[in-house]
Amino acid sequence: MPVLVDFHSHFPAPNAMVCTAFPSECLALKKDARSLMHFEGLLPQYWNSGSWEVLKSYILDPDIHLGEVGIDRRFVCEISLDQQFENLITILKYACLLGKKVTIHSVQATEPTIRAIKEAGLPAFSVLWHGFTGSKETAAQLYRLGVHVGIGPRFHGDLSAIAAANPAWVLETDYEGMDENQYNGILSSHYASVAGRLGMTLDEVKEHCYGQAQAFADKPLPW
Repeated sequence: MPVLVDFHSHFPAPNAMVCTAFPSECLALKKDARSLMHFEGLLPQYWNSGSWEVLKSYILDPDIHLGEVGIDRRFVCEISLDQQFENLITILKYACLLGKKVTIHSVQATEPTIRAIKEAGLPAFSVLWHGFTGSKETAAQLYRLGVHVGIGPRFHGDLSAIAAANPAWVLETDYEGMDENQYNGILSSHYASVAGRLGMTLDEVKEHCYGQAQAFADKPLPW
């Protein structure tokens, strides 16, 4: 049966897509051979010209993708929403130029984040909206744009409505610790919980997420 794929983790697990919040955060984890995909990111509060140049150099590597990047209204005292938007456009257009997959971070900033994705012209289903907490209407809008929605353990909305609105839903942990046993427990529990909430078997959830991962990664994945 398929593995339990984690679409967003900060822990380099064998079946995870590993992301960072800024490019120097996880140099020891960079390109960890165990992980499915490797992403280097730059959250808005860490933006400066130096960190952007480092990120640009990292993602020239064909095996490194972009994430997490986005807009976060909690940090407008440090960097304005307009500047966050401009920075995100710059990052996404660079990713598009290099043909990179992208993981998006958006907090209280749905409209400008969607606008940035549209303006960047990213290919359909090359983008994951990490930690989705929005409405079914937003989920449907993202599906029309070709954006996956990542469902984490803290999502307490109407999951059936979200899954119906955006069939490209996937599961993630956003785990930031370094305890492998704890990580595995969280991932397994999350899959089982989602199966129950959606009225699916665990194997059906695993097959769905594995299929989405195959398409997103655009490469063979371990079974």
